[in-house]
Amino acid sequence: MKAIPQRFRSPAFMALALIYMTFSAMLLTTSQPVHAENDDWGDDEWGEEEDSDLNISHRIEAGFGSFIHDNTYVEQDNSLAEIRYRFELSNYWGETLGSLKVDLTADDVDSEASASLREALIALPVSENADLRVGRQILTWGTGDLLFLNDLFPKDWVAFFSGRPMEYLKAPSDAIKVSFFNEAANIDIVWMPVFNADEYLNGQRFSFYSPLNGSLYGAPPQLSGLEPDEKFESGELAFRLYQTVNSREWAIYGYRGFTKQPTAYNPIINRPTFSALQTLGASLLSPLAGGLFNTEFSWHYSLDDKEGANPFIQNSQLRYLLAYEKEVLSKLTTSVQLYVENTLDYDILLSQSFNTETEPEEYRTLTTLRVSYRALQDKLTVSVFGYYSPSDKDHYWLPKINYRVDDQVSLEFGGNFFAGEERHTFFGQLEDNSNVYARLRYDFL
Repeated sequence: MKAIPQRFRSPAFMALALIYMTFSAMLLTTSQPVHAENDDWGDDEWGEEEDSDLNISHRIEAGFGSFIHDNTYVEQDNSLAEIRYRFELSNYWGETLGSLKVDLTADDVDSEASASLREALIALPVSENADLRVGRQILTWGTGDLLFLNDLFPKDWVAFFSGRPMEYLKAPSDAIKVSFFNEAANIDIVWMPVFNADEYLNGQRFSFYSPLNGSLYGAPPQLSGLEPDEKFESGELAFRLYQTVNSREWAIYGYRGFTKQPTAYNPIINRPTFSALQTLGASLLSPLAGGLFNTEFSWHYSLDDKEGANPFIQNSQLRYLLAYEKEVLSKLTTSVQLYVENTLDYDILLSQSFNTETEPEEYRTLTTLRVSYRALQDKLTVSVFGYYSPSDKDHYWLPKINYRVDDQVSLEFGGNFFAGEERHTFFGQLEDNSNVYARLRYDFL
């Protein structure tokens, strides 16, 4: 994300910019393509010109959120205060797709205006059984519902905890993706030449627990992890081998790169870092008893601490998931998940730890529940998603009400509520960040 110079950050300028971009997009939407009557480039040797399929859409969304507790670790009272303009353009040239998605945001919490490129890609077939996608794109796979075992693509946790639209949880990757299709199995191979980290909590908008300080932490200064050098060997490589047989989808996953958050620490330079990571996993998705069952497994192997003896680097883990989803009544859907993190070489971890009381449990358990109800011809959706950890004794709830007034206007009200018995646990550390929010969205047709 590139910050706009200070002189362009005033609310007046941002309002004018939003109006200008909206007006420009409306002109593009309604205008017809102009063809020159005498085109010097229109030689017959180029063949007939392919018909293009141009699609343009744009929207404006305003969001506001506020903490429900007195969070003394951050400087602002609001968790969300922004106006966001989205412009999307896509076009087909034969079987080749070009797609562009741009966000322009005026953010009062961060006191800045910014422009971000969410998607800019070219997708095309390279053979009868292979496709290629090159550029900035959203990547995701796996079977978990807001639980990611084999999905090591970047996430935006700041957006997720703020109450921004759920699509913003998935951060973009600069990547090359090749897909091969076969009756026996399909395979996706993704190469990210430059490391793409999560948008992790840095203390500016949300506070968090710092193991180094042994207390809650908020900026300034912001937490800034030292990312891997931008060289060939620091790129990320991921693959998925998958197929559907008799309504059952199986998949095998692999990844080699780095942890997506700076969970390691280099005491020499006194800075958090991203440790090298390799994963291997599998999943199964299948109909069961009128619902949908899925299970997933992943082995996270720490390449920088294979024996688990370095207290500054997260140990290797085995991760397990069992889940089931079913429409129990008309328009009422429920799902449950059981997730387990098994930290390996646990005895070694405790023997080298600086504070054994704040180390994670050897078997960290987490359960989730989702209940969703649709009414008023699906214009109204009421849902709640909740995490509860029996091992950590903490929880996180996300209630949400979404109402679609018409094809252009929609409203959403929701909250992010954290609590826990200990300040160092995954959700317990975020208790002061509990917030409520509201969003208004307008789509231009």
